[in-house]
Amino acid sequence: MALPRQKLIAIPNPDKTWHEKYYPTRNLANLVHPARAVFCGPPNSGKGNALLNCILRANPPFEKITVCHPDADFTKEFEQLECEMRSEIPEPEEVEGECKELLIIDDMDLRGMTKDQKRCLSRVFGYCSTHKNLSVFLTQQDAFEIPPIVRRCSNYFVLWPCTDIDSMACLARKSGYQASDFQQLFALCTEKHDSIWIDLAGGPKLRKNCFQKISSDRVK
Repeated sequence: MALPRQKLIAIPNPDKTWHEKYYPTRNLANLVHPARAVFCGPPNSGKGNALLNCILRANPPFEKITVCHPDADFTKEFEQLECEMRSEIPEPEEVEGECKELLIIDDMDLRGMTKDQKRCLSRVFGYCSTHKNLSVFLTQQDAFEIPPIVRRCSNYFVLWPCTDIDSMACLARKSGYQASDFQQLFALCTEKHDSIWIDLAGGPKLRKNCFQKISSDRVK
């Protein structure tokens, strides 16, 4: 086969044949798998509700869900899901990649993690999510707590208004905006549970409450 001299050719990667794509009629809460989504906002802002809505809209649905929570034996937040509850992030080797899988990392102490847990976090975001059929949803109250590997690899940011706008600056840079842009976007949030969705996976980039598209002119 003759190869073009001045053009890169697409070489299929067998590890990524299951990747989903955005299409115009796709439900916007059906996040493109593998999704690496950060849900960041104050307590009782609606992070869990938004996350659960994304799970319900997943099409095809997730065949396996694992929830990492510091109080895995006591929390009732995910009892409506058929899921495995655990208090630590799984080892990368535990992700088999044989089915569409979701890992939820919910309000974990990301700064206080052991070295081994930090390694697991890095691998599930940086490798497993793209090569082993895994979406990762992470919830956090404070943007300062979100490690660089998570900010760098995430392709969805779901954000609720924060009194300390500077704490959002690190997320703003990754999503292509400035902290001042977030101030303009958050001004659109007039109700308690309003949120701003930033989509880097191919869909409408700026949205309010997932479904309401926001013109890019609003941040100029």
